[in-house]
Amino acid sequence: MLVLLALLAAADPSVSSPAAPPPDLSAAPVVQQLAAPDGTQGLRATFVVQAPPDVVLDTLWDVRRFRQIFPDIEALEVVAAGPGFFDARFTVDAVLAKVHYTLHREIDRSARSVRWQSIAGDLKDVRGGWQVSPTADPMVSTVTYTSFVDIGYAVPTGMVRDTALKKVDHMAERVRAACRTAVLASR
Repeated sequence: MLVLLALLAAADPSVSSPAAPPPDLSAAPVVQQLAAPDGTQGLRATFVVQAPPDVVLDTLWDVRRFRQIFPDIEALEVVAAGPGFFDARFTVDAVLAKVHYTLHREIDRSARSVRWQSIAGDLKDVRGGWQVSPTADPMVSTVTYTSFVDIGYAVPTGMVRDTALKKVDHMAERVRAACRTAVLASR
């Protein structure tokens, strides 16, 4: 009988171990350096945001918020758009020079993801995406940002990587701020 009670208690989530602690909403992103199969260097940054997943996804898709999240964007022009996609031409202050490129962006609402790929411009290749995942708290989301950039000419890889890594913490804070604004606007 004691064994049966122990088994029932183990199967009952209300009797199981205490709940996981809530995520730290101000924690720095967890960053991993990556290399794509073609050798292009990149990174993945994961962090939490205090907003429901659909609000976060809409914020990351909204072209009007890009310059808030990425202040190095000096100019942005949507050159084509349709259901679930748009192409945008960017001018960016990339520290050493201004660069121009056009990204094709797609959203998959069911997967809560946004993906992009360069289709024109000064850089050899720019690709990446956002993935938004729910947490146990419906008002908190996990956000994963992945980016691969091949600038196409000789610049020390370490310098490009170090510059990107320094900007990730600030980007996460700007995403959090944009999502806070979106949550407040939806009330």
